[in-house]
Amino acid sequence: WAFDGPGVAHMLAVLAGFGAACAILSDFEPDLLWVLPLAATAIGACGHVPQIASNWQNGHTGALSLITQTLNVLGAGARVFTTVQLVNDSVAVASICV
Repeated sequence: WAFDGPGVAHMLAVLAGFGAACAILSDFEPDLLWVLPLAATAIGACGHVPQIASNWQNGHTGALSLITQTLNVLGAGARVFTTVQLVNDSVAVASICV
């Protein structure tokens, strides 16, 4: 198996998506700008779906270790703590927790 890079259809789809995002954001209400980080959170959460499905199908998590997951949880806890201390923004805290 070798990765030959993205095809033309893939590059056109990415450009179309970027163009649509620019068109939508050009007419975005300024008082709704707090919603934008939620979109990034949703996209990031959806990015984990293939790994979750693979783990479910395999019946195990493979090489994921307890130590790695513990450090990830502690790191997320530190991010929540610093976000609460510095900006106290519930949307930012919720995006970290998701």
